[in-house]
Amino acid sequence: MNYSFSTPAHAILITLEGDMLAPHHYEDLLEKIDDYLLEGKSQFVIDLEGLRFMNSSGLAALCMILTKARKNDGEVALCKVPAHLSKLLIATKLAAIFSIYDTVDEAVDAVKPLLEVNSEVKE
Repeated sequence: MNYSFSTPAHAILITLEGDMLAPHHYEDLLEKIDDYLLEGKSQFVIDLEGLRFMNSSGLAALCMILTKARKNDGEVALCKVPAHLSKLLIATKLAAIFSIYDTVDEAVDAVKPLLEVNSEVKE
């Protein structure tokens, strides 16, 4: 599996490509997530458009990222989810746990930090 990071606005965008089938596919990714959390960055958007296959191990990795983010007052949004992965998320009931969006922009807006949302309301 290949992945890349970028930082649109206040979120970390993670773009996944290939297959997410075993821990060796995503161990480095989880380490990088930990590095971002240590920097105080806990808002993540995961673009799944390029992901061909994912099994229960890959789903576990997504859940680990979500748990890590939420423990650090952050959030994770998924976007551009291919139909075959959408069916998997629905079948495993994870579609109810994750916020899922059609576009990167929608997902980035959805993980806006609470502090930033509160300051916008006051204006």
